[in-house]
Amino acid sequence: MNSGIFTYLRRVAFGECDPARIYYTPRAIDYCVEAIEAWWESTLSASWTDLLERRGIEVRFLRAESEFLQPLTAGQVVRVRIRVPETGQTRLSFRATGEGESGELYFRAMLTAGLVDRKRETLVAIPRDDRDRIARYEAGCAPREDVPEREGGQHPPQGRRQFPEGLFMRTLRVVYGDCLPSGTVYPPKVFGYAVEAAGEWFEEVPGISWLTLVSVRKQGAPAVAASCDYHRPMAAGQAVAMGVRVIHLGRASLGLSIEGNDPEGLPLFDLRITLCYIDQEGGFRSMPIPEEFRGRIQAYRESCGDGGG
Repeated sequence: MNSGIFTYLRRVAFGECDPARIYYTPRAIDYCVEAIEAWWESTLSASWTDLLERRGIEVRFLRAESEFLQPLTAGQVVRVRIRVPETGQTRLSFRATGEGESGELYFRAMLTAGLVDRKRETLVAIPRDDRDRIARYEAGCAPREDVPEREGGQHPPQGRRQFPEGLFMRTLRVVYGDCLPSGTVYPPKVFGYAVEAAGEWFEEVPGISWLTLVSVRKQGAPAVAASCDYHRPMAAGQAVAMGVRVIHLGRASLGLSIEGNDPEGLPLFDLRITLCYIDQEGGFRSMPIPEEFRGRIQAYRESCGDGGG
């Protein structure tokens, strides 16, 4: 086992960048999950493929949240550093940071995962030997990092839920290529689903596409933070209905909640994303949301029964 904090080097590929010429922000969660997978094999001497094929155990993420602090561009190398500040009987909490060569921070994330028995679809205990290895790993990464308690991902919403009339809706079908060898969706894909839904909502409600916002108006609405609670696994071919709510409307910031349900109305995930309206020509600084957009957003919010303020 390597001494010190495990570091995973990841080069930002050209194809991972969007028309704003920076990396597509959901990629940060990709980088974190890739780093955790590499850490798992290095520290616990077992690959996720081995766990699945030999023991029928899947490493399943229950919650993921991230802050996006600075943009990354194609060709940059980010160092994803992994800590494990909390280990329970059935859950692990990972803290991941994305850093540059000089230690500058690009993103930081907290992810919670558990081991799931694929036949019974239940969480199983983390082996004692693995908990001991993790404790030794963390001891070699001193100083100790505290992790706040998180309720998300532990208690899925009970029963079916309905979307209110007037809520912006998008339905997608999970495709084969979005899934892991276990047959369930690769967790970072959900961030992509939600961001794409938010982009379509922008066209429908404020009335402008992100491409026009970036390329024509020289402005933008990049994500600065996002979190997701995963309630139920999704498989290839499954239909997912997503509803977009406005949970915050500030001077320059906009908070959206994207809820995902299956065709029966059972909750699949709840994702929240905070966007910040910026002026590219003003040095990518925040700027007030234009009144032409603010009025439409507020009217939409009220029409969905979410109030104002």
